[in-house]
Amino acid sequence: MSITDVFSKTFNILKDNPKIVLPNLIFTSLIGGLVLYSVFSLLSGVYGISILGSHAVQAGVHQTRSVSEVLALITHIIPIIIFVYLIALFVNPLLNGMYINIADQGYRKGKISLSTAFSTIRRSYFSLFATELLITIVWIVVLLVFAVVFLLPTIGTGGLLHLLWLIAGCLIFLALSIFIGICLYESYAIVVIERIGAINAVRKSIEIGKQNLGSIFKIFLVTLVIVLVYSVFIGMLQTALEFVFSIRSDVFFGTIIAQIINFVLNSGLGAWIAMIPAGFYFDYVKKARSRKRK
Repeated sequence: MSITDVFSKTFNILKDNPKIVLPNLIFTSLIGGLVLYSVFSLLSGVYGISILGSHAVQAGVHQTRSVSEVLALITHIIPIIIFVYLIALFVNPLLNGMYINIADQGYRKGKISLSTAFSTIRRSYFSLFATELLITIVWIVVLLVFAVVFLLPTIGTGGLLHLLWLIAGCLIFLALSIFIGICLYESYAIVVIERIGAINAVRKSIEIGKQNLGSIFKIFLVTLVIVLVYSVFIGMLQTALEFVFSIRSDVFFGTIIAQIINFVLNSGLGAWIAMIPAGFYFDYVKKARSRKRK
């Protein structure tokens, strides 16, 4: 079994059932629209122009502002980011669980039902949410430990040793982050497929991660390549649309059209990536367990 088979099988589920993109698309559009509107509104306040004005974006780019005004803009954006994160904290377990269940349906019987996925995950929501909180706590603890050990000693100090210490901390953090990500990778899939609680799911995920370090790392690499290719594509598309609309002095509308396309494609990409842990579970974990029983 090849890692690419996991990607191809889950992609085929998405391709054969494009309607499954809808839950992700609705959430992405709502959150993305909120963020875009808030940011453009803040820019309008800073630059004193209407976001719907024909030269709004161009004028904003070419005007210079003081550092205090830029900091004020950032200060206003931070609460929006926190608000969006809190919404995502509650909604992501539902969406991730639905797409894992959809992949589960696709692997077991081939027929996909959004209503079945929603009703199934509704019963498992609290376990998924607890898993989300548990994983979040793990990352917060890791970040705090690294901040205390590697970042705080270098604040307000200079010298080569402190710089090397900070670089070493960054490299260790990167390696540890990959290892933790691998160990927690199957947590949501186990909650949904095996229907167990958060703590047991995380424990089993850690065992699976340690047994399949190389395979899950390959999944990370392939996913990274896919995301990078998508990011380059959507960035080039947005630049092209903004350039075309700038000829007509409507850069804002070019940005909006590019973002709508981004929301649609990003929803499909997100659904695909969310199904891959379930694909790995069926193609690697379950088959490995079957071989052991024999």
